[in-house]
Amino acid sequence: MCGGAEALASITLLKTRIERLEETIGKLLLEKENGHGEGAYNGGMCCVTYTDASAELERGVSAAGSNCCVTFHHSGDNRERERKGLLAWLLVAFMICTTIVLVTFASRRGKGEVKSHIE
Repeated sequence: MCGGAEALASITLLKTRIERLEETIGKLLLEKENGHGEGAYNGGMCCVTYTDASAELERGVSAAGSNCCVTFHHSGDNRERERKGLLAWLLVAFMICTTIVLVTFASRRGKGEVKSHIE
């Protein structure tokens, strides 16, 4: 169940990030329409970088075509995820090898092939 709780937390975090992005885009569009705001720039959005934006947002902003410099950056979380996945696989392989060795040893001991030192 730990994986389910972790997935739920990730989904909640992503929903929060999407809501913040939508709010920021809305504010920027309002500032663009009204022509004022903090450091208003009359040329539209210039050099804005979105980190880990949804594919929908990426398509929408790219399709608008009026943005002079909009880039999308995906964070390097994939490397960390890959490293954790590799570590998990190594741990599972170690546990399987250990289990095989213990079962083999117990089987041989039961047949009398390996003598116990505790007799």
